[in-house]
This record gives sequence, structure tokens and C-alpha cells, in this order.
Amino acid sequence: MGYLRGLSTYLNQNYRRDLFTEFKENNSFLEFHLAGHKKKLAYIAANKRYDLVLKEVSSKLITIPKVHVKFFYPSELAEKVNPLIKIDEQVRGRNLQPIFNPTRRFHIKNKNLYPLMILKTPISITLLEGEVLEGLITDFTMYEIFLELSPGVEIVVLRHAIFNALDKETNRSLLKKFQDTAKDWKKTPLWVEDGTEE
Repeated sequence: MGYLRGLSTYLNQNYRRDLFTEFKENNSFLEFHLAGHKKKLAYIAANKRYDLVLKEVSSKLITIPKVHVKFFYPSELAEKVNPLIKIDEQVRGRNLQPIFNPTRRFHIKNKNLYPLMILKTPISITLLEGEVLEGLITDFTMYEIFLELSPGVEIVVLRHAIFNALDKETNRSLLKKFQDTAKDWKKTPLWVEDGTEE
């Protein structure tokens, strides 16, 4: 038995946050990067179970499936974010589509995300359409990862859009299929070998 110190408390406080509702209440324009290499400048007009209703600058309303959202950020950060997005041409060339079935997605365990966040370990995330995003995890929920690409430049990455993720210090995969065996979280100073976290 063993546990990651602080993980249980963190998940109880943050894991089930509804970020789309939080951003909707802010009523501010966001830059959305969507499947099909599309971008939309809009704010969230309605947050439905599987869809978002976005209101564009022109006041036009559009409905998009949440699974089509790759990442987003406040619109005022656009000029800083775009130069920091790299492209993996091999992944882009595979023409991968959004994965609607959750069991077929490329999952990252919370046990891996938490120590990386606490220890400020840089990671690299590659999305299904080939975008490569590198930075520090600042927060995460059931569906999203907050990633600081550079100081003060933070984006929200949707976990369903992830194709691959690497620990930048070790170059080891963070995907569940690898970590189920590797269990790298046990190698961090947050791991308590004996006992059960209360």
C-alpha cells in the first residue's frame, strides 16, 4: 500500500470543477482551437452536456461538440500563444479524428499529473492533430489540464484531445498504457510507501 501525499485532497477540491461553466460566467472572449484545424474567437453562451454554444464577435451563435475542442485560452493571449505551438508533422499526417468513445482515448493518470504539477516538472503534450504544447501543469480536472506555456501564458487543454504526453526531464511517456507498468509516480518525493492517505 502507498499513496501520493496531497493527491486525495486535491482531487476532492478540483477534479469535478465545471470549467466551461466557470468561463461562461466570466463572459469574456476566448480563442478556441477546434478539430479540423479551426479557430473560433467567441465566448460561451451555453454549456450543454455534450455541446457548447458559442457566440462569435458577430453575435452569431454556433453549436459545437465538446469533443471537438482541443484547447482554449483568453483571447488577449492569442499573440503570445500562437508562436509557442509546435507541429509534429508525422502525427498531423495521420489525420486523426476526435475520439468520441472515452475508452479509446489516450489517457493520463491523475497519479502522474499531480506530482508533475506539484514538482513543476515540464511536460510535452502532442494533440491528435499534431500540435505540440510544452510547459508546466498548473491545475487539472477530470476533463482539462491547465498548461503554462511560458510565464503568464496559460492555456486549457482538453484531455480528450491528447495523443501523447512526455515528461520533459526523463522523456518517458505519461500515457496510462505505459504508466500502468512503469508507475513513475512512485519514484517522486510525494510518494508515501506505507499507509493509506486519510
